[in-house]
Amino acid sequence: MRHLSVPSHDTQRILHQLKAESALPEGARVRVDPSNSEHRLIPFTALASPETIDSFTIVEVEVEPPTARSYRDHLTNFLPSDIVESTEWPTRHEFVGDLILLKLNDRQREFG
Repeated sequence: MRHLSVPSHDTQRILHQLKAESALPEGARVRVDPSNSEHRLIPFTALASPETIDSFTIVEVEVEPPTARSYRDHLTNFLPSDIVESTEWPTRHEFVGDLILLKLNDRQREFG
């Protein structure tokens, strides 16, 4: 993924610009630039304007996919994505040790 190498003091300003341009990828994380500890790496998309990115170095960084934040992030491992997307899944759940308890309605229960 392409990142801008931005001086630390400009990080917040550039983040706001990229967000205003809808050029900040979902789940974007700012990282320290390994080649220059005074800079931060900010990911951006093709929607970023040349005015925003032209004055900074562009760095290609291998980014691991984001880790799952909820049980719903794991559903596509078990069900086709069209079913996952077309079904409303419970937001309330309870953990008991390593188990998760969900109350499923009739539509959801067939996939439970």
